[in-house]
Amino acid sequence: MTDSSTKGRWAWRTQLELNTDNNNLPNKATPFSSLCEEIEEDLLAIPDKANYVHYSHQGTIGRTQDGGLVIEDDEGILVIAAEPDMDEEINEILRDLAYLNRAEQQQLRRADKMWNDVGRKVKKGGVNFELATMYKTKDKKVLPVHDSSVIPHAVEGRLDWQERARTRQPPNTDQSWRQFQRFIEDRTAPFLKGTRVTPERLQKMKIAEWLWPREKEMLIEVFHCREAALSFDFPESGRIHPDVVPPVRINTVPHDAWKEGNFPIPRKLRDEVSKMIQERLGRGVLEYSKSPYSNPWFLVKKKDQGYRLINNAQKINGVTVRDANLPPNPDEFSEEFAGCEVVSLIDFFSGYDQVELHESSRPLTAFFTPSHGLVQQCTLPMGTTNSVAEFVRVVTKILQDLIPHACMPYMDDIAVKGPKTNYGGELLELGIRRFIGEHIMNVDKVLRNLEMAGATASGFKSDWCYDSMGVVGYVVDRQGRHPAPKKIQKIAEWPSCTNAKEVRMFLGICVYYRIWIENFARRAAPLFELLRKDSIFCWTIEATASMEDLKYRVTHAPALVSINYDEPLGLIIISVDGSKKGWGAVLQQEDPMGRRRPVRYESGVWAVPERNWDSGKHECKAMLLALKKFRPWIYGVHFIVETDARTLVDQLNRSATDLPGALITRWLALLNMWEFEVRHVEGKKNVVADALSRRPEPEGWTPPEVPEDDVEEFIDKQLGAISLTSNPMSHWDLEFTYRTYAVDLSVLDTLYTDYFRNIATWLLTLKNPDGLSRSELQKLRRAARKFRVIQNILWANASPGRPLRRVVDNVEDQQKIVASLHDESGHRGREGTWRKVWHRYFWPRMFQDVEAFVRTCPQCQLHTAQKFDEELHPTEGPNGPWEWVTMDVVYMPDGLAGKKYMVVARDYMSGYAEARGLTENSSAQVSKFLKEEVFSRWGVPQKLSVDGGPENKSLVEDLCKLYNIQRIVASAFHPQAQGLIERGHKELTGALRKMKGNWVTNLHLTLWADRVTAKRSTGETPVFLMTGREHVLPVELSIPTWQTLPWDTVRDTETLLALRAKQFEHRDERLREAVDRTVRLREEGKEWFDAQASLRPSPMTIGDLVLIKDVLQDIDMSRSKKLLPRWKGPFRITRITDKGTYLIEELDGTPLRATFAGNRLRKFYQRASVELGEILEPNGALDAGELVSEGSPLQYQEDIPLQKQRQGIEVRIPVKQDFRREDFVLYEAEEE
Repeated sequence: MTDSSTKGRWAWRTQLELNTDNNNLPNKATPFSSLCEEIEEDLLAIPDKANYVHYSHQGTIGRTQDGGLVIEDDEGILVIAAEPDMDEEINEILRDLAYLNRAEQQQLRRADKMWNDVGRKVKKGGVNFELATMYKTKDKKVLPVHDSSVIPHAVEGRLDWQERARTRQPPNTDQSWRQFQRFIEDRTAPFLKGTRVTPERLQKMKIAEWLWPREKEMLIEVFHCREAALSFDFPESGRIHPDVVPPVRINTVPHDAWKEGNFPIPRKLRDEVSKMIQERLGRGVLEYSKSPYSNPWFLVKKKDQGYRLINNAQKINGVTVRDANLPPNPDEFSEEFAGCEVVSLIDFFSGYDQVELHESSRPLTAFFTPSHGLVQQCTLPMGTTNSVAEFVRVVTKILQDLIPHACMPYMDDIAVKGPKTNYGGELLELGIRRFIGEHIMNVDKVLRNLEMAGATASGFKSDWCYDSMGVVGYVVDRQGRHPAPKKIQKIAEWPSCTNAKEVRMFLGICVYYRIWIENFARRAAPLFELLRKDSIFCWTIEATASMEDLKYRVTHAPALVSINYDEPLGLIIISVDGSKKGWGAVLQQEDPMGRRRPVRYESGVWAVPERNWDSGKHECKAMLLALKKFRPWIYGVHFIVETDARTLVDQLNRSATDLPGALITRWLALLNMWEFEVRHVEGKKNVVADALSRRPEPEGWTPPEVPEDDVEEFIDKQLGAISLTSNPMSHWDLEFTYRTYAVDLSVLDTLYTDYFRNIATWLLTLKNPDGLSRSELQKLRRAARKFRVIQNILWANASPGRPLRRVVDNVEDQQKIVASLHDESGHRGREGTWRKVWHRYFWPRMFQDVEAFVRTCPQCQLHTAQKFDEELHPTEGPNGPWEWVTMDVVYMPDGLAGKKYMVVARDYMSGYAEARGLTENSSAQVSKFLKEEVFSRWGVPQKLSVDGGPENKSLVEDLCKLYNIQRIVASAFHPQAQGLIERGHKELTGALRKMKGNWVTNLHLTLWADRVTAKRSTGETPVFLMTGREHVLPVELSIPTWQTLPWDTVRDTETLLALRAKQFEHRDERLREAVDRTVRLREEGKEWFDAQASLRPSPMTIGDLVLIKDVLQDIDMSRSKKLLPRWKGPFRITRITDKGTYLIEELDGTPLRATFAGNRLRKFYQRASVELGEILEPNGALDAGELVSEGSPLQYQEDIPLQKQRQGIEVRIPVKQDFRREDFVLYEAEEE
């Protein structure tokens, strides 16, 4: 984001390239992104108004009132403010853009209102305005080559370069410096005193005002004596002598030469650029070239308003072999100066130009200039991947005899130390304090080394003798070390974050200052929670509180000192505490006044498994982690550890009565390697460490799943051993260490993939694999502790109830093992098969692989007794009586006149039944029954539900077609679809069974009894719902009821009809109530069934392969069929009705005419490698030997718990042959 304060800030962008070739005009408007690929460096500003050229629908480019260039599109706004005399260049860019994009004159127009709106958004922070800088993001950097086969040139230069430099220096004849001859070395400059350090220049040099006059005189005398080591202008710049370091080479891999185009130079800067190049040619920084290479270059404005010429080295970096030399760690570097009474910061004068480049490497740096043609660099180029490494090496060699007691170099800055005491005001001589004098002598030594090496420092840019100094992002003074005010201001003004990227940026700068923040890990926990991969970003109150807390802690940070190792050594104390939540520690040192001064704070939180430990383990690991963190500061010195854990103190002092466990014993072994004294302090006195470990957790925060520190790896390194679990199988001759036998690592290549090969290699050689990050190495080592290598074979460690298990990393071997232990071991289920494999072998995701193999076993699927139900689909209620009729035929004993079948029809609304005995189960007699007993008595229904038997086809079908009746056929072996009539069979046959005589004779009486009996589904009798009145029962004749009383008041027909009408009106009300009751009970029945049934875990879809239940095999349990498959198939689902019935086809596309209920089908799981043509004949079994299970992913994780339910891997087989609806008849079965 930016606002009006952006004016005056400089940003770098490469220049906008415009193609004005008339022969290559684009056919349509050029996209904004391609036009703005490269934009030159210039001032950024936000003008009030602008004139625009609308060149396409994607964006806008135009002029600001002050002459700047403005570009706007969906990605944001870029403003390049013009300097004076740039109108012509800006107008040229606009004209070219308009011409290239076919912009006509009438398209040029004012856009004041739009720009005002945009300007307001920018100022309010509503537009994402990206300020470009000189630094590329990581993804845009060109990385060097990591090629260890290319042998770099050896580091050259002479070790006796200082002696040789002294012999080259002329004798000194100027005796004016003799007043400080006891403190300053002789002047050796080859020119007259005051040639460079003139009174005018002294006025501009940055010398601390707090120096006493005599001290300032001494410092100025140093400047005159070391005048050859100071530069104020480019002609005075030095060149490092070859004795120190010979010309630097750029080591590259074989490559082809390149030729890159130049960035256009701003016209107003062309004369200045020409002078700059001419001046560099004169100084020997550049030279004319015949190189086959050509690199682009550009200018960057410097702080002093000058320009720096930058050679774009991206092509060079792409072929350069990396130099791993690094500058010092900023934290350690700044800590060296914490507590110094006085500090100076010496800045090299154009340091890279003082290091000569080897003649063989100069052609790589060539670039073309309009005024001087092709030139190449003679000195170390900026921007190349190894420039920093080379320059750090050179400066370190120059100052080697002064590091670290007198100075510390960091890149092109040399920080000169002063004493960490003022010696109580002691004077070196009259008018010169001792600590100031010692510091000025250090400055003289540093400049003397630079002078002998031929290097020069900047007289204007260096800071001399300050009591407070900014060093690599920190401020150091006599009090200690503080965060830099500018950095603190950025943190204090940081707004609330809107995404994870902004949180990461904020935490990045806070982590830089975490040593100042007590309990940083716990304070920042809510912000770290927002960075989890599986979390949705949501800025919470806890995150706001955490951010404000960190801001306050950084802006009010205490001064941290560095440990003073001079004698007498001040007492070094570590206060440590561990609690149920985490741990905290503070490193301190007592000053001469006996005050404890903090050096740094550290803290952490326990992972989820660690939180269940007892307090003894918490305290012991807290101490171990604290010593690990503070190890660089306490190793080799005596220190004191303070803790409130009495038991731990006794264990370390060997006065404990109870023996510690194995884990704590291992930790104590490492703790005893340090030279320290442990003291017990009460918790209320251990304030800081106790607060660090017990700070309340933010609401909603969860601890990490794994420990943040790999302490076991640290213990392994210090104790010099690998943690190995003992092997209970004593009959094996185990070789526990890699040193006891020869190692042939080539065997591992044939057995394992990269992951397990890296584990085995690390166990055998203790060498880290190449190409892994630090976090990946920690994970690898943590995983490696669970394995061991025996005779070049990797084994998973033994545990209680489980011996060593061989690691199998080959997919084919994994499949062979599972197939053998399943197919040849009785086709046991998932748990049994997995147990067999798990007890003998190990590989990641073993449980899922076994589960998938067992699930897809054809023989197991064809013979399993398990089947699933599906949810019921209640039918809708009919609108009137006898609109929907359901019919079925029941087999009966032989009756009168040869009748041995009973056909029954029921009304769906009332449950009213009609029935007749039949001599044969034929469609002729069934259709006759329908016409005589149903149609002629109750009318023609709209729907007729039947099963798929032959008696319901032929003439019955013709009868339905004749009267346009919808014929609904239920699925076979699915009585739920005919629930109303199937339940009625039990009532009728039960009554007939209890009555004396032939069932044919008793049928009508049984029907009458069924009709006058109330049904649970309706709450009414069928006869009342049909007639509006209840039938008079025989008992009512002997004991009269309301229905049998005479209607004496009825005298005429009109009265009778009125009473009958009221009866039927009452009947209709009760009929509606009966329908509602029926629908409600059906829904309740569905809920009950679905709750207690074994429902299918996942629905079947069209295209799934299924097996059909062989129902007859369940009925016929004779010995000949006892071992036959319970299922047939596989088949393929082609259609699913909304009532839960399925239409299926053979695998060759032939459809089956019948419909199937879901409880007769079972999903068939096909192994991935089996093609459709490999499946045997329809309804036949599959040969398990022809199927190959799919491979398992090779990702390490823990074993899968036995009882954890997992979904199997479903493989879809595509439909080979499509079918048309007209190819066969579709029937829809209704379920109740």
